[in-house]
Amino acid sequence: MATFPENSEFNPVDPNAMISLFGVEDKTLFSKLMNSFVEKTEGDIQGLCTALTSNEPQTVVEIAHKIKSAARSIGANDLAALCEFLEQQGKSEGLERPQDMAVELGTRFEQVSQFVAAY
Repeated sequence: MATFPENSEFNPVDPNAMISLFGVEDKTLFSKLMNSFVEKTEGDIQGLCTALTSNEPQTVVEIAHKIKSAARSIGANDLAALCEFLEQQGKSEGLERPQDMAVELGTRFEQVSQFVAAY
């Protein structure tokens, strides 16, 4: 049985990812980017949870890949790691414990959302 990648729960977003991307720390820009990520990704998270609980591996692969890339760009590394895990599960082994995966996905997205709201 595959296990989820560990959730650090310490810092759901690492702004250093954006510093590396832009070469400068700009809290105003970072806040806008992170808020945009949360707004645009919320529907994808819901779609991914639905695909998980409906056992639709191909849809899981597609949505998880999309979220993974966007999450990495803002430094939401735990969320990105989970999406990478889900993407690989959908491609190879099939979806194990889809209900648990959906709950974990929701938890990690909520952690990112809370971080962004407080940033």
